[in-house]
Amino acid sequence: MADTSRPSSTTPVDVSTPEGLRKHIRTVFADWPLLSNELSKIADEDLRDPFLVSQLPGEAQVYFGYMCNTINDSLGAYHDIQVNFDAELQNEIAARQTLECRPQKQAQLIAKLQLQLSQLPDSTAEPRHLYQRRQACQPPKPFKAETASALTLRDEYCAWKQDLRIFWAVDSTAFDNERTKLLHMVSLLKGNARQEQRQDIDDIIQDKSAYTAAELFFKKLDSLYIPDEREREAALQFDKLRMKEKQDFSAFYTQLEYLGNACYKSPRGMVLAMKQKVTDELQLMIMTDVNPCANDDLDGWRKKFQIWYQNCREHKYYNTSPTTSVYPRPSVAPAPVNPTSPNDAIRLNAFRTQNREQQRQRELRLGLCHYCKKSGHSVWNCESKKQADAQRSARGYIPGFQGGGYNQVSGRGNFQSSTRRDY
Repeated sequence: MADTSRPSSTTPVDVSTPEGLRKHIRTVFADWPLLSNELSKIADEDLRDPFLVSQLPGEAQVYFGYMCNTINDSLGAYHDIQVNFDAELQNEIAARQTLECRPQKQAQLIAKLQLQLSQLPDSTAEPRHLYQRRQACQPPKPFKAETASALTLRDEYCAWKQDLRIFWAVDSTAFDNERTKLLHMVSLLKGNARQEQRQDIDDIIQDKSAYTAAELFFKKLDSLYIPDEREREAALQFDKLRMKEKQDFSAFYTQLEYLGNACYKSPRGMVLAMKQKVTDELQLMIMTDVNPCANDDLDGWRKKFQIWYQNCREHKYYNTSPTTSVYPRPSVAPAPVNPTSPNDAIRLNAFRTQNREQQRQRELRLGLCHYCKKSGHSVWNCESKKQADAQRSARGYIPGFQGGGYNQVSGRGNFQSSTRRDY
């Protein structure tokens, strides 16, 4: 009986390619004459019928099964190789596409570098003496945008813009490209103008701003500092607004806030205008303020001016005689009197009155309450005074004001309370 086991071979067989597989099959058929003899008896067209396999001898069928398994394993290995080859091919295609994109990016970078190199001055050319030519024209002053008046601010901006264009025209050899003009323009923005345009200035320095030309940035500045007709009318009224002597501060601030919003005033500009437009009495309080608010703290300054205004009203009320204001009498020339002694009661009373007046001036300057001598509120909102008045009312006394101070004389309380002016 023929051996049906797989033939041994010391040399590994390469079945990864179709040629190697065919060579291996021919070798196997040559080593097994039994199967070769049986197959040689069958015509090629009869080999297409699978039923003929069952007609082979037993040994031939076993070997035929072995051959089918060998071919199946070889085809499986070839399939795995093909899958790996396809994956490697896809990786190579992706790498090739990446390599094809790199030259485009490199070409763009080279074009950008060539453009920058073309803008550099020629080192072989003769020196143009830029600094000598720039000394022939006075450079424009920086633009700060710190003027409170909108019309004055517009005039200052237009003059600065015109001076800047003249300077560029005279020194055209130095300012021969838009980036140089932009950098020179933003270097002349100071104060409030620089604070408002800080982000755009940083973008221009880093060369990533949308404003690639000087005229484009001029258009943005025009929209900020050259108002339209409605803003111009509001700016005119804002400039003419002044706080009157007998005007309530809250009413004045309402007008100031409305006109300031209409002409797009910044908080810093509103604070500056409020300091300039209040009465002289309130401006004096600014000079003596020991704890001022920030220059852009509009609400803080409003509250502080309101307290000062209330204190000024109280000061005027306390230093005005109620009898004189309600029942005015004709003035009579005082009769000459003999000089009094240093310890005379009249002199002492005058000294006390003068000292009390100085004390009230100090309280008014420091923004203190005239009753409890504390800051942060007026005498009308003093809790200590309200409690004292409530206690006096419970005991049957009516608080009154006489001679610049509070007293508890119930007999004259009704008259004094009726003469109190209501603000």
